[in-house]
Amino acid sequence: MIRRVTGKSISENLHERIWSKLGTEQDAYFSVDSVGNKEFLAKAGFKTIPGWSYRDMWWVSHNEHGAFAARGVHGQAVYVDTKAEMVIARFASYPLAANSNLDPTTLPAFHALAKLLME
Repeated sequence: MIRRVTGKSISENLHERIWSKLGTEQDAYFSVDSVGNKEFLAKAGFKTIPGWSYRDMWWVSHNEHGAFAARGVHGQAVYVDTKAEMVIARFASYPLAANSNLDPTTLPAFHALAKLLME
């Protein structure tokens, strides 16, 4: 939409309207995956988080608690379960960058902890 309206890419617009005016040393970097990341998330192949979706920089579990998470590399995570009134901030430096290495154990553990807190 930005390109259609301005005739310039998102990067060009951000440089012109934001970064150059702030006097930053470099422009910021951002990426968009090639297959989309909301209703098309399944096509991206995230097999360790079935049923989850991505919106506004947060991963949404769609579990019975409506938990959501910010997930970074090497195990960094913020897991929020408002129903259980629980927030987990994990500071980590796991040797492998991909979340798929930790999701099968940590996400169920976070959810189990939330359920335990509600007992």
